[in-house]
Parts: sequence; C-alpha cells; structure tokens
Amino acid sequence: MDNTNTTLIPVSFHNEFVDLVNSEGQPYFGVKSITTNLGLNWPTQYRKLMEKFGSVVAEMTTTGADGKQYSMVCLPLRKLSAWLNTIQVNKLAANLRPKVLAYQNECDDALWDYWTKGVAVNPRMALASLSVYESIALSKERARLLRDVSESTNRVLAAEFYKDLQRMTAALGDTVAPLAQLAQGLRQGNLALEGGAA
Repeated sequence: MDNTNTTLIPVSFHNEFVDLVNSEGQPYFGVKSITTNLGLNWPTQYRKLMEKFGSVVAEMTTTGADGKQYSMVCLPLRKLSAWLNTIQVNKLAANLRPKVLAYQNECDDALWDYWTKGVAVNPRMALASLSVYESIALSKERARLLRDVSESTNRVLAAEFYKDLQRMTAALGDTVAPLAQLAQGLRQGNLALEGGAA
C-alpha cells in the first residue's frame, strides 16, 4: 500500500520523538524512527518486519517539517506491541536493553490496564487531547480507584491503587490528596490495633 499526502505527527515518547502517520483516519507508526531511537539495526528489523507483518506493512509518502516528501515504512499503531515483542532483549547489547524494555513494558502496561480497568491512560497526553468519552471513562475509573483506596485495609494494595489513582487524576488535569488522607480503611485498621492493645 502506498499512501500519498498523509499527515506526519511527531509524538514524544521516552524523551524522543516517534513518527505517527494519520492515513485515512487510521494511525500508523514509522518503524524506522522507533528502530533508530532504540539503537537497533534497521536492515535486520526491516527483514523481520516483512517476514512477520508483511501483509499489514504500508509504505507512505509524508511531508516533513522541512516541506520535503519522505517515504516511510509504517505499521498500524495497533501492531506496535506485537512488533516490539519480536525484539529479543537478551540478544541485544547491554546498553540497548533498558530502552527496549521500557518500550515493551509500557505497551504491556497499556494492554494490562485496558483488559483489567477498561481504560489505558497515556501519562504524556494532555487533558485537552482527551475526547468527552475518554474523560468520562477516566472519571469513572478514578471514582472506582478512589473508593478502592478509601476502603483498602492492605497497605501494599492501597499503595498500588493510589499509584493508579494519581495517573488517572493527572490525565484529567487535577491533583489527588495524599494517600494518608484518603485511605480511611488503613486508618481504621490502625485504630483497631491501637484500641485492642490498650
């Protein structure tokens, strides 16, 4: 597939830019830009890409910030996690592993959040970019997390709920009260222990 006049959108990801391409309303990513960011060998990745994802690889012509036309090898954004998981971290040079793992882990976390919470939040997305539906979904998830934090009597679990609550709240452009103020269940557990010891 060769699409012309697609829109190139540079997106910040782990302090670097990844090229996203909007083609007919569908997001694609420039595989070479991520490969370069990760310090991987492009010819090797291109060969693997064509072997495993050849049926969905698209070559797109885009206009760069300099006004020139560039041809990019792209995959649908929905295939990012699948492609990243073809990279065997243990075969990479030690200095490349942390960055590849960071990319893979973020994709894993997003998929986990989607399946377990019903919504995955990109911590780098500004509130203004959220749709009404995304804002509503985040608000509902935030309310559920707030309840879970409040009712939890397990410190480790409360801390995990609170971490997710902080992310959701930040995505909605707000701040959250400290855990000690919100976790009534933990405070009640402490009072019961203190009262029983007297």
